[in-house]
Amino acid sequence: AQAALAVHTQKMENAMDRIVEALRDKQDSNAAKARRLANALIRGLQSGNMDPQKFLAAAKALAAFINGLNLDGDFDLDAELAALNKNSRAAGSLSRKRIDGPLDGILKDMKKPAPKIVQKPPPQTFEEHIQAVADDIGEHCSLMDLGEGDPVTLLIRAIAAELGKLADAAKAGNRQAMVMAGRNACARINELHALLKTYADRCKDPRTKERLLRSMQAMKTFSVQLKILTAVKAASGKNKDADTEDQLVSVAKSLGNALNESVSSVKVMQGGRLLR
Repeated sequence: AQAALAVHTQKMENAMDRIVEALRDKQDSNAAKARRLANALIRGLQSGNMDPQKFLAAAKALAAFINGLNLDGDFDLDAELAALNKNSRAAGSLSRKRIDGPLDGILKDMKKPAPKIVQKPPPQTFEEHIQAVADDIGEHCSLMDLGEGDPVTLLIRAIAAELGKLADAAKAGNRQAMVMAGRNACARINELHALLKTYADRCKDPRTKERLLRSMQAMKTFSVQLKILTAVKAASGKNKDADTEDQLVSVAKSLGNALNESVSSVKVMQGGRLLR
């Protein structure tokens, strides 16, 4: 996602240079404001310290004006803004009231320092590692934005929820709940695997199809390992088994990567109209 964000940010930066050039001969007050805002956006991008939400709000305010300029027909501002919005974790929803506000107000607001992003401490315990995997799966699913009613989204969130239950059960020492969470996660993954097969069967692009099939095979393998290792850890009771915990964390992380890869593949299929 960060690589995609970097690509689209670079495209926006290049376009802003051309926008400033196109605005140079304009004399009316709106154009003057637009010119100042475009320059401010470029300075912010070059500094590397611009808050993505402020950048998106300012760029959206210029959208109607910029789209009327001649940019040689090879730059779609709305598409780039949409891509930036999807790929930027820090950018929240854009308020209509704020977008429609005076450009001078947006310029003034952009001078405020960007809020500091609070970094979560790295996981230390077994439960924290499992919860971190569950959180990562949920965040990636939200970032891909297949839709809240999308069946893949529903199953992915259900799997993440079961991993969260596994972490909670392990913390509480509830062995029965741990086993149940492992079984339920495996069952939901089987359902997801069957659903993803329908996407693979309908995909028109061989490379994207192969990418999805590889992630499906991996998630199937890791889900079985997850169920077995969860039962082994539960059977150990209060006796801490570091080897089993390390293996379970490794399997959970690999499972999370496979699930995220499958969601990304579905997003490519939907966005690229690769489904029959």
